[in-house]
Amino acid sequence: MASGTNQMKREDLLVLTDEDLALLSNKGTVKRARREIEEKSVDGTITDSDDGTVKIEWTDGVVCTLSNNERLSERQCTCSAVEVCRHLVRAVILYQQLHSKVGAKTIGDQLPDKKTQPTAAETITLSEPEFAHEAAGADSIPPAQPPANEPVSNTAESEADLTPQNLEAEYWNPGEISDESIESIMKAAVLKRARTLFDQGQLVQLVKAKKPLATFLSLGTSIRFLVKNDIRYTFCNCKEEQPCVHAPLAVWSFRKLKSNSGIIYSGSKAEQIEPTLINSVENELINLIKVGLAQVSAMGIAHLKDGINKCAKAKLYSSAEILEEIVDDWQKYQEVDSRFSEETLLESIAELIIRHDFLLSGSAALPFLMVKGLSSERNNLIASARLVGIGCGVAQKKKHTIISAYFQDEANGSLCALVQRNAERENNEEQRLYHALASRLQYKSQSIAGLGKSAIFAKGLKLSTSREISFGRNPFLAGAQTFDWSQLKAPIFAESFSELRQLASLTAPPYLGLRAIGSKIHVVAIDRINFPTFSILDQAITAQLIDRAGEVATLHHPYMSRGAAGTEKVLKELLRQDQRCVFISGEVINRASGLQIRPIGIVFEDKEGKRHLCQPWVDKEEGSKKETDDEFGGTLDERQSDLADLVRDVGEFLSNILLIGLNNTNEDLTKRLNFLTARSNNVGSQLIRTHLQLLSAEMERKLHDPQWDSTPAAQRFLTLGVVWRIAQDELARLN
Repeated sequence: MASGTNQMKREDLLVLTDEDLALLSNKGTVKRARREIEEKSVDGTITDSDDGTVKIEWTDGVVCTLSNNERLSERQCTCSAVEVCRHLVRAVILYQQLHSKVGAKTIGDQLPDKKTQPTAAETITLSEPEFAHEAAGADSIPPAQPPANEPVSNTAESEADLTPQNLEAEYWNPGEISDESIESIMKAAVLKRARTLFDQGQLVQLVKAKKPLATFLSLGTSIRFLVKNDIRYTFCNCKEEQPCVHAPLAVWSFRKLKSNSGIIYSGSKAEQIEPTLINSVENELINLIKVGLAQVSAMGIAHLKDGINKCAKAKLYSSAEILEEIVDDWQKYQEVDSRFSEETLLESIAELIIRHDFLLSGSAALPFLMVKGLSSERNNLIASARLVGIGCGVAQKKKHTIISAYFQDEANGSLCALVQRNAERENNEEQRLYHALASRLQYKSQSIAGLGKSAIFAKGLKLSTSREISFGRNPFLAGAQTFDWSQLKAPIFAESFSELRQLASLTAPPYLGLRAIGSKIHVVAIDRINFPTFSILDQAITAQLIDRAGEVATLHHPYMSRGAAGTEKVLKELLRQDQRCVFISGEVINRASGLQIRPIGIVFEDKEGKRHLCQPWVDKEEGSKKETDDEFGGTLDERQSDLADLVRDVGEFLSNILLIGLNNTNEDLTKRLNFLTARSNNVGSQLIRTHLQLLSAEMERKLHDPQWDSTPAAQRFLTLGVVWRIAQDELARLN
């Protein structure tokens, strides 16, 4: 029985959802609390005070006192728990039911009109079947799923609900929380520490939403606001007592945000970039291009190593890291290491030039701290970590196949990856297939495909600045997971497509943004999938994704002959009627046609509630026959545009020059460059053609001028390399 005097309605308790309560406690606690109320194994009496304090006396002898000026915490319950317990969770649930005539499946979603609310003295009966069904929560009774091919409702009402204007109407700005409200909750010492951190300058990614999100890129933490204009209800992935020092930091950061989402720098000092160091580093790169990687002297490499230390001292951390990669590539070349790739070397050099040009330009398009890179030690050693696999992705280079298993670190919610690079040496076509590679590439007797769907506990974990992991000599445990990805942390786990759209809009180009692996990888819950098919036009598996808020995105998984087994597997999984999709992980891209997700993992749930993960890039249907184009209508050809072919060939040409050096080029290479210039004219790429012509003119001059200076040609080379690097990334994003 719930009874008492209804003095003051606690809006903060009423709007907490099941997901919010799971964040404040855990999902098991929420399910147990709901079950106890549903089964009527315990009753409670609610008493409201004039000051908003809610007191619940349970028949099992426990008393919960929810003060109006405190956050939900273990101190509000008389039991011995040291965290938010089931008594507090069921107290919130009971209080919500008192103020809601019909319990909502997701708490707080349906608050009835005041005229229909029961009085505090009314008795709530928990035994009615229809009420028990509603109060059971989203986890106990899955919502009915329409057939896979059922179209989304196109009624005017549903369309209006999904308009950006209506979605944005639910957004709120934590920056509106007053300093007085913060000071009444936070301790003075915590506020002082927060102000110090803020003034030092933090790089913060901000998203206004129904539950706004702030990610401190420079601190490695994320905080979500659960209740509008109430700093007490925040969830941060740090280990401090909540609300933590990051709560006021986030509020002050939101005050600097001018739109619904963005990345801000909290510091007030103007960035000062010293051009002398940048120019000296680029001069060393010019010397490298002149003589070639094969001929560069040990002294030249020593100068690059010296540049690493100088860049780190000048806080150009990304530059220092790229120079380390260039020196490492030189070492691999000297040792005839099969992992060496001239294409990768060219990418590193072009990225370094792009970052330096941006810093010298004084542009405000991105915070300088993002382009310079964040201070962090290289190859951090983590004592222990628990990693949750979210799938495997594939990157195809000219001479290498890179397969990455992605994980979220449970401790801080950050994304990391185990990366395996395979040199293209297989003569057998079967061995080059992605599923065969992913099964054959072993890491401590575990295939990378298997690790991508596992939960891993590891000790002595090594983590690079780009968050690439290595287990060293230490053993690790890899076990099965339940694929309850709702427990993953933000910003990897997004609340909705609306939040994904904003997160995707904040992603900087890889050659300018933070050098963290998988910056576009996210996970989101899915309500259903419509119209799964193989698109002849796109040469890809496509489907319409619907999230729990009814918003729409597009699934896009491209066909590649080496990944045909995965393409076949994912299409069959999507077409099955005896299961439904519940989560999807993958690269998120904002396109003019709408939000697009390129999956690395799709979690399906059968009618018995069992879940499994399909990894479109590296899986294969058990017992399937050799893949043929007939499976998809006999039209698969991996077509590439003329522009993509040109960009690839320009990169190959520049890579060859990078090895031998401009000083050693001959007439044959000049003719090859002239041929590329003619092709660029036919393709219609004005920018590429212009820079090909400029480099061609310098190389032609070498054939006739005995006093030829290769410095202008090296500068033209670098500029063309920058154009190639940007074009390469844009083509990958648009295809």
